[in-house]
Amino acid sequence: MTGVNPAAAGIRTLAAVTSHPPSPALRALASDTLLNAAGAKELLDLASRLKAASVAGHPAPPLLQGKNLAVLQPASGATVSVLHDAAADLGVRVARVSLGEPPPTVGECARIARMLGRMYDAIDVGTTAPATAAELATHAGVPVYRGLADGSHPALALARDLAPADAVVPDAAAESDNRRFMMQALLLATIG
Repeated sequence: MTGVNPAAAGIRTLAAVTSHPPSPALRALASDTLLNAAGAKELLDLASRLKAASVAGHPAPPLLQGKNLAVLQPASGATVSVLHDAAADLGVRVARVSLGEPPPTVGECARIARMLGRMYDAIDVGTTAPATAAELATHAGVPVYRGLADGSHPALALARDLAPADAVVPDAAAESDNRRFMMQALLLATIG
């Protein structure tokens, strides 16, 4: 987790990662399970600190330097996602990985999951079939997200709560930034 401390000049800066592990509520966030109120508040607080530091001109340092994230996507997928940018800002190396065509059978998934778990600190399964995604999550041994890269992960719905209270209609850029801060908070909470 991170903390924001006032600097001598009164500007809020992102301090450092603390040594305490994320709460069980946040550990469950890797999957697409619904978030309880305590977990939502913890994630929003972290995202709010990241946003405040960025607005003050102090974006997050590469707190996850040396970590690796695999983003599973179809063989034809070649777009750079907001997740890639959010992770890279934290120092995470992002690799796009294709499971190939046809997709692996459920039996092959256990072997593939163990291999991916040894190579990466976290995996986003994207739009992988639910049975394949569940099998990967069971055997990977690392956090497995479902839908961070395509923006459908339930935790990203909290991004709307990061909008300034005085904004009647948030603009697209602010919404995109808020989603990035939520992704970063989730990455920090689950693989940091």
